[in-house]
Amino acid sequence: MMFLGSSGSLLTQLSSPNSVVLDSSTNTLYVADTGNHRILSFEPNVTTGVLVAGGAGAGTSSTQLSSPTDIYYD
Repeated sequence: MMFLGSSGSLLTQLSSPNSVVLDSSTNTLYVADTGNHRILSFEPNVTTGVLVAGGAGAGTSSTQLSSPTDIYYD
């Protein structure tokens, strides 16, 4: 996975990412995109992320996260 250009909020851009977790069963990367208040997933060989959580600005509603800094899944 490679990101080109400046930081931003497009699904091909990140803003202050803090954590990356690899799901070894699917080789999917999960990124805590702290500056954009969201979690993205990236499939192998794909440079456009998929919104997993957040994405509607900072907050506490069901479509918002507030500066996520880590990812944990079970």
